[in-house]
Amino acid sequence: MVLDASFPPDIRVEKEALTLINSNLYEVYLICLKKKNEKALSNYKGLNVIRIKSPAMDQKVKKGVLDAFFSINNVHYIFYRELLKLYQEINFDIIHVHDLPLSKTVRKVAKKINIPYVIDLHENYAEALKIWFKWRTNKIIRLKNMIFFNYRKWNKYERTETIKAKYIIAVVEEMKHRLVKNHGLRENKIKVISNTEYLDFHKGSKKISLSPNLKDKFLITYIGGIGPHRGIDTAVEAMVEITANIKNAVLLIIGGGSKEVLAKLNSIVSLNKLEKNVIIFGKVDKSLVSPYMKISDINIIPHLSNNHTNHTIPHKLFQILLSKKPILVSDSTPLKRIIREHDAGFIHEASNPKSFANEVIHIYNNYELATKKAMNGYKACNKGNLNWATTAKELLNFYSNI
Repeated sequence: MVLDASFPPDIRVEKEALTLINSNLYEVYLICLKKKNEKALSNYKGLNVIRIKSPAMDQKVKKGVLDAFFSINNVHYIFYRELLKLYQEINFDIIHVHDLPLSKTVRKVAKKINIPYVIDLHENYAEALKIWFKWRTNKIIRLKNMIFFNYRKWNKYERTETIKAKYIIAVVEEMKHRLVKNHGLRENKIKVISNTEYLDFHKGSKKISLSPNLKDKFLITYIGGIGPHRGIDTAVEAMVEITANIKNAVLLIIGGGSKEVLAKLNSIVSLNKLEKNVIIFGKVDKSLVSPYMKISDINIIPHLSNNHTNHTIPHKLFQILLSKKPILVSDSTPLKRIIREHDAGFIHEASNPKSFANEVIHIYNNYELATKKAMNGYKACNKGNLNWATTAKELLNFYSNI
C-alpha cells in the first residue's frame, strides 16, 4: 500500500490493511511519509510500515513545495525510487495506492515491474481542491494552489489515470456513478468499498464526566476534521435561533483545523455573541470519540452539498448510527440517501442555518421519535449490511479477482 501522508492515523487505510492481513492470505507493507520524530520502520498491528524521507504535514512548508514540484508531471520521484527499491527486497505482487495524487507514480512503477495495481479513491479529489483552501488567507499559498492544485488540471489527471487503471476502488456508490458517467469507465472495473465501521466500535466506551459548563445542557455535537466543506459554520449560525428556543442548547465542536479555519469559526461565534453556547473543543484522543458521541443528545454531520461531499462518505456516519443516538445530517447526496433509506435520522438543507435550526428544534420537541429513528440506524448496521464485517468480505472478494 502507498499513502501520501504519515501513518497512523488513517481509519480507512488501517481497516483495509488489517482486513487483508487478518485473512491470512496477504502480507501487507505500507509506504508512507515520515514525520520528524517517527521511526523509518515499524510494525503496526501486523502492518509493516515503511516511512520514506519525504516531509509529512509536520513540515508543511517543505511538503507544500515538494507537492507543487511533483504536481508538474504528477510523478513523485521519491516514492517511485523507494517502491522500486522495496520491490528488490520483497518482490511484492500488487500495489494499492490510496487516493489520486500518487496514482501515476504507482502506475509507472507497476508497469516497470509488470504487476497489477489498485487505485483507491477516497474522494473526488479535484472537487475537494476547490473547497479545502477556501478560507485560506495567505496570498502565496492561494497562488500556489491556483497554479498547481486547480480543478481543471486535477480533473484531467483523474480522468487519465482512471481510464488507464484496470482496478479501481470507490468510497461510495455516488463516486462510482460519477466515474462511469464523467469518464466513460466500465462499471465492472470499479468496486465500492465504503467507510463502514466495526460493529464493536462503541464496545468498552469510556465513561466521561462533563465539565460543569456542559452539565444539564442539550448537547449538539460535531466530531471530526474541521474545514470549509464540513458545514460547521452553518451549525454555528443556526445556534442563534436554536438558543432562542432551547435555552440550554450547546454546540460542541470536537476536532482539529487550520488557524484560518478556527479563526473563521471564532469570528462567527463572536459576531453572534455565542461564546456560552458554542464550544470549540479541539482534538481529543480517539478513545474519546465514542464517549462523546454517546453522551450527546444529537450528533451532527452538516456537510456542504457539492461535487466533493456528494461523492464521498464520512466514517462518523456509521459510528454515529452505531451509537444509538439521534443524528442530523445535511442533504449531501450519500448522507441523505442512507438516512432516508433506513429512516435513521433527520435531514436539513445544506448551508441553510434556518433549516438546521428547525430540525434541531424538531428533534428536541420529539425526542422519543428521534430515539426510535436512531434505533433504526443501529439495526441497519447491526442486522443489515452497514458494517465493516460485510464490507471486509467485499474487499477480500475484490482482491481474489485481481
